Amino acid sequence: SADAYLAQGMIGDVTVERKWFQNFSAGPHVLMKYESIDPKGKHGLLTHDVQGQVGGTAVRLGTVMTYDRRDAIYWARRETFLHMKNSYYRNAFGSDFDFECYFLEARQFIPMFSAGALGISALLNLKSGDIPFRELATADGDYNLRGIVRGKYRDRDILVLNFCAGA
Repeated sequence: SADAYLAQGMIGDVTVERKWFQNFSAGPHVLMKYESIDPKGKHGLLTHDVQGQVGGTAVRLGTVMTYDRRDAIYWARRETFLHMKNSYYRNAFGSDFDFECYFLEARQFIPMFSAGALGISALLNLKSGDIPFRELATADGDYNLRGIVRGKYRDRDILVLNFCAGA
C-alpha cells in the first residue's frame, strides 16, 4: 500500500532562542530546503495530483518559544516543558509551496516513589495550505512512536500522546 521513492537534497535550519525571563526563551527560526524526488514504486501513488511529488524548494520563516521548568534535562522527575513553533512557507520567501505549520510539544513529569517519575507527553502538529507530501505531519520520530516505519503514516494534522514510567 506504499510507493517507494528516493528523496535527495539539502537542508539548512537555523533557530536562535534568547532567554527573556526565567524558564522562558523565544526567537526566530528559518529553514531552507531543496529536495528532488525520484518515484520508484509500482503502485503509482505519486501522481501529478500529489503536492510536491517531484520535490521542490521549501523556505519557511517563523518563531519558536520554549518554557522549561524541569528539574533536569535528561532525567526529569517534576515540572513542565512546553515548546511551541509557528512556521510560514511563502512564495514571497522563495518557496515553491504556500502553507503554514503550528507545532506544540508539552511534557509533564510527576514524581513517583523515591527516584522514579511518570512522564506524560503530547505532540500536536497542525498544517494548512498547499502542503507537499514530504512535509505532512508524521507520528514517528526519535521520541514518538519509535516502532513505526519513518514517514509511513502522513496527514495534515496529528496528535500523539505518550505515557512513560521509570524508576
